[in-house]
Amino acid sequence: MKEIFFINYNDTKIGFVQIYKFDDKKSDILSIIQKQSQTLKDKYIPLSECQNIIVRRKSNLWERSIDQSDFLSLRLGTGNIPIEANINYSKEKFSMEEDELKKKIYDVVNNNNTLTDVPIIMNFIQKNVSAFIGEPMLTMNYFQGLFLQMMTFHSYEFLKIVILTDDENESRWDYIKNAPYLFDDYRQVRFFSCNMDETKELSLYLEKIYQERKNSEVEKKNQIPPYYLIVTDNYHLYRDIEIITDILNDNVNVGFSLMMISEKLQNLPSECKNFINVNKDKSGIFESEISAGNQKEFKTEFPDNINISSCIRLISNYPIEFNDEEKKLPSTVSFL
Repeated sequence: MKEIFFINYNDTKIGFVQIYKFDDKKSDILSIIQKQSQTLKDKYIPLSECQNIIVRRKSNLWERSIDQSDFLSLRLGTGNIPIEANINYSKEKFSMEEDELKKKIYDVVNNNNTLTDVPIIMNFIQKNVSAFIGEPMLTMNYFQGLFLQMMTFHSYEFLKIVILTDDENESRWDYIKNAPYLFDDYRQVRFFSCNMDETKELSLYLEKIYQERKNSEVEKKNQIPPYYLIVTDNYHLYRDIEIITDILNDNVNVGFSLMMISEKLQNLPSECKNFINVNKDKSGIFESEISAGNQKEFKTEFPDNINISSCIRLISNYPIEFNDEEKKLPSTVSFL
């Protein structure tokens, strides 16, 4: 967080010095805006560039590790956000006389406090219970763009994705069924279910991991690999499943996030405080209280002209050497 201080412009006798410092501070603010904007654009890239990283297998493929602060930070779209800087200056007060220098300060502060048309980011570890609201086909298409980002920057060693759907919507997920993110490291368990029996069985598997982590003495439990992202398009059907109730009711994140896709707000749990309202052109983020005045708008981005299935096939053929010692061949073998 940058600190910027304006001097108190009261002494008109040194006006030339004040103007000089004023111009310096204005330049400082514009420089910070430019640097912060460029940093966001370089780090959180458009979907077309994500595809390019996968296809060309660039060096920044899977660059985000589970212990990094930007793990599972995804670009939702583009919009305007406040500058990250503390700008301290003399606040505007009622006066019978106009002070031109003070007026310039207010103009600079009020007109140069926003990063314009930059990536809008949400970290789904910090916001580990979230919901996407909108027309079903639109939100499903939007989620493909998020999944493309996940594949680009997170390896399937550190991130596992769990899909809980139903028979009616199962075909919508055909493109993702064979992605390595939906399997355990031994490819013996697939994290995909479309009915209650399969979901209960999968919940038992995840619940065991959840409880082991909860009872672990590790301080940062959400950095124990892999991280599990549970996605459901039918929360109402699976709301009583144990792994879901644990995530909703536990104040400590032990390495599990819940993403819900719903057409209506009424179908979502009261514990959910983070909402992404998906529309064709302009979408919005609501947090805690849902109201028009509490919405942060952004331009929606969809993976148009991007073959997600092709990217999944490429990712599936990129081998990973898992760090887990139990999965490696022993370095030596005794005679017996």
